[in-house]
This record gives sequence, C-alpha cells and structure tokens, in this order.
Amino acid sequence: MTEEAVLLKKKLKALVAGLKAFEDALKAAEKSPSKALLLGSKAVQLLSCATGTEQVAEKVLLTAKDFHEKLENQIQRERGKMVTEIALQIKEDLGFTPEGNLPLIFAGPYALEFTFVKKPLCTIYLGPKKEKLAQVEAQKGNVLTKLKEVHESLYPSSFDEQAFLKSLFEAYKVALVRLGKRDGEKVPVTALLSEFAFGQQKKSFLCDPKKELFTTYSRAHFAMALSRLKSRTYKEREFRMTVATMSQTKDPKDFLFVPKGLSTDGTHFSEAWFEPKDDKGGIL
Repeated sequence: MTEEAVLLKKKLKALVAGLKAFEDALKAAEKSPSKALLLGSKAVQLLSCATGTEQVAEKVLLTAKDFHEKLENQIQRERGKMVTEIALQIKEDLGFTPEGNLPLIFAGPYALEFTFVKKPLCTIYLGPKKEKLAQVEAQKGNVLTKLKEVHESLYPSSFDEQAFLKSLFEAYKVALVRLGKRDGEKVPVTALLSEFAFGQQKKSFLCDPKKELFTTYSRAHFAMALSRLKSRTYKEREFRMTVATMSQTKDPKDFLFVPKGLSTDGTHFSEAWFEPKDDKGGIL
C-alpha cells in the first residue's frame, strides 16, 4: 500500500469517528451539556485530522488508475500472445488462417470467442456466432484439440453427396406428409432437418427409442452437409432453398444458417423443396 493510501485510510477512520462523536454530542446536549462539551471537543479534534481527505483521495485515485492501466496492458499482452499461439497452431494443424481481434477470432467456418471473467474460456461457434458448438478452457492445447474434434465431426473427410441427397429427399417426402403438403411444395428447413435427423437413427433406436440409443444430428451437422453440395439433383429433382427474411432470422426455428464453403460467410435459409424437372432437363 502506498504512503498516500495509508494516510487516506487514517483520515477516513478519523472522519468516521469524528462524525460519530459529533452525533453523540448533539444527542447529549440537552440532558448533559458537560458530556456534550467533551464529545464536541473530541469531534473537533478528529475532524481536524480528517481535513484534506479529498486531496489525498485524488492522489490515491491517480495512483490506482496508473496501477490499473499498467496491469490491464500487461494482461492484454499476455492474452494476445496466448491467442496468437493458438492461431498459429490452428493454421498449422487445420490449414485455416485465423482473422479478427480479441475477443472474436475467425478460423475457417468457425468463430472463436474468448472471455476472461473467472477463468479464460473459448467458445466455438459455426459461422459468425450462429450455432454454439463447444466451450473449453482457453489454453493452447485445449482449444486446438476441441476445434479439431468439432471439425472432424462436422466435416468428415468422406462425403457421399448422392447418399446425402437420397436421405434428404426421403426426409422431404416425410415432411410433406406430416405438413399436409403436395409434392414440389416448400417445407420449413427446420422441419426438413427434424425428419432428416430421425432418418439417421439406427435400428436399435427404432426398436427401442430411448435416449442412450439416439444418434445426435445437430443443426450444425445439417448446415455443414448442405454447404458441401456441388450437385443438387436427385432423380430428376433439384434441391432448392429459400433465403430467409430478416424477421425470420430472429428465431432459430424459422431458419438455418448454411456456410459458404469453409468460411464464416453464409446464407440464412427458411424453406426447402425438391423442384421437378421436365423431360428436357428444365425446371417445371
């Protein structure tokens, strides 16, 4: 503690005691003037010691501000160094070139948000904070390991486009029945996701539908798979999606964010359907 801080502490103590003595003197004045006189004398003495408190407080404030600024700069440098090391590892191991500044760093189709409240944490999102994927303690090894795990899950090296389109078409047909729509009509993209996810379940779940047998298939999995489609044609049908309106992007049940390749750029979609083709290959 600085000399000014020690002095301020003494003056504040004298101020509190002086005010208490003065208050007691006022109360004792009518019944016992002599007692009030002693208390008043004590109050004057203590309050005299407290004079100049404001000036000392200003000096302590300047010292505290200087300390805070230096400490903040030091911590920011340490955090920046840590994130730089994480970024270099991501580029080396995953091939993504991280961009941005703390607290938000972008790497490939992912956003990494660093927070430093009780302990340093890194939250991983798909796209510009569209789908929360994971959260780990913000340490070099932890972040890279979790990001690799997430990426391998969402973006496996093998992707059978026609098999995916087949499952997508089957999910579309089920969604049409559930919603009472006709073939070729649009369905909410989240309704399509629900049916697609159900179609990914194993026989064990269908025979005994309990939690431990359920295979998770998230919005992020669906979005990343859609982002990998190069051909959108299945059995002379072309898969299409409607761009969501601004109001539809406020509620997750009304839209799905699909990245453009391995970047955080992307599009919000609200509906999807399979458009029939005519005999000449054109859209009906």
